[in-house]
Amino acid sequence: METRQLGSSGPAVSRFAFGAMTFGGDTDEAAAHEMLDVYVNAGGTLIDTADNYGSGTSERIVGRWLSARPGVRERILLAMRLL
Repeated sequence: METRQLGSSGPAVSRFAFGAMTFGGDTDEAAAHEMLDVYVNAGGTLIDTADNYGSGTSERIVGRWLSARPGVRERILLAMRLL
């Protein structure tokens, strides 16, 4: 997947970000994990989540996915918004 530099001095991230807004709502955990696997295996490195997505459910799902995949956390950037 093509990458771009984030800002003028930030890290290189995948051109396409993955939004996790529907995790825990329209998207159950198993489907979310499968989608994240496909994204990262395609070279994706930027995942967007926030504590107000499903009252924090999205972040918990992403966290459990990361915990089950050693080494993946070092390859991705999490974009998180805290309210």
